[in-house]
Amino acid sequence: MTGTDTCLGGRRPTDQGSERTVTAILICDERPLARLTLSEAIQAIISASDIDCVSDGFALADAFAAKPADLVLIGYQVGRVGGAQATELLLSLYPSAAVIAFGSPDASGPLAAAVAGGARGLLLWDPDRRHQPPSGPGGWAAHRSGRERRSGDGIDELTERELQILRGISRGRSNAEIGGELFLSEETIKKNTGRLFDKLGARDRAHAVAVGMRNGFLA
Repeated sequence: MTGTDTCLGGRRPTDQGSERTVTAILICDERPLARLTLSEAIQAIISASDIDCVSDGFALADAFAAKPADLVLIGYQVGRVGGAQATELLLSLYPSAAVIAFGSPDASGPLAAAVAGGARGLLLWDPDRRHQPPSGPGGWAAHRSGRERRSGDGIDELTERELQILRGISRGRSNAEIGGELFLSEETIKKNTGRLFDKLGARDRAHAVAVGMRNGFLA
């Protein structure tokens, strides 16, 4: 597909609604079913006035240039590089674009790499399981509290503070930004992040997100 198509369910703003804030969303995925079902799911949970879909990174860059979106959702698949290429191209041209990488739990590695590469966050969602909503009430990266989750790999239970930091990392936040959100110093966040990495056996931030997703700390 070339150019941009309006996804089924996307609503264009009318003259009567021109005074209200317009939420513009771009969805990029090679799979027509993924584009369709995700646009339908978004319409079910938020009031989006403008949802457009494209199938590749070049069409995404053209669509964003023509009409910058408030949010860009880019699909990732195991064994395919289209999502990573689309993210890299868009952010190289528009570094401030708000990109959310989405894919099934099997794609946790590529999704974590997307966050490390500049995506604002990640969304675990499988287009083949249409009955499941793409997000919990906590935001695009849904989560469960440390009291409820212990990993299946023998990882010690994470504290609520460690979970907050892990969620911040999954959204691409720096230590200083996480500290600002939690009213803690950057040094305190750095120390807690070190303990978090030790518990997860993580080499770096992207690896920590991947391990957290795989073990249910980010669901």
